[in-house]
Amino acid sequence: MIWRTQAGVGLAAAGICALLGWLPGEFRAGRVVEWKMRDAHVIATGARVPAEVVLVTVDEAATEAFEEPLLFWHGYYAEAIERLAAAGARG
Repeated sequence: MIWRTQAGVGLAAAGICALLGWLPGEFRAGRVVEWKMRDAHVIATGARVPAEVVLVTVDEAATEAFEEPLLFWHGYYAEAIERLAAAGARG
């Protein structure tokens, strides 16, 4: 019978921990604290973005160059990813 009590306490504790981990992200103040903690981590560890990072984006000129809506651009994305991989890009 004692194992049921211990299991109940364990489940309650797990639920409370899950709630405390999830709840702050639901409010702006919790997100701001998380962002500040991440900023502090980057500053403290001296983490830097490698110079070889390149962002490939879709701009307005690209959307005007193709007639299809963005929803149907799967083939274009696949071709771009294949070409980037062939050029040595890794994700």
